[in-house]
Amino acid sequence: MSTCRWLLDHGAEVDAIGGDLKATPLQWAARNGHLYVIQLLLSRGADPNIADDQGFNSLHLITHSSGVMPLLYIVSDSYCLLADRQLHQPIAIDAKDTDGHTALMWAAYQGMLVFPGWSNEADFKVMLYQCPSYFAMEHQ
Repeated sequence: MSTCRWLLDHGAEVDAIGGDLKATPLQWAARNGHLYVIQLLLSRGADPNIADDQGFNSLHLITHSSGVMPLLYIVSDSYCLLADRQLHQPIAIDAKDTDGHTALMWAAYQGMLVFPGWSNEADFKVMLYQCPSYFAMEHQ
């Protein structure tokens, strides 16, 4: 983490693309579930919506890593405000990868925090994506 901070402090481009997957530093941190690096990069203006060569944005990659804390951080911080402003650029929750799958679809496939509804097994309640603004819209 200190190396990342030092590089950014000395002019490294926060959204530089590199590696075999043509990914940004945020995507590499997301792929490996490194919460503190994710927080640092987002605080320095990293764009969570850039897609790598596989068509995955940072939310897709965090979902693939099964990192619950990074997932909760990036989703909740995109919608929950602190001092009337978002801490980082909102992430496109419904963005699709090159095969047409959203992060929610990947989460369901992996069994991450997706629960069948009590009344109908086909009716899924997805707790992960329910932040206060979603809850308020659903219960008006």
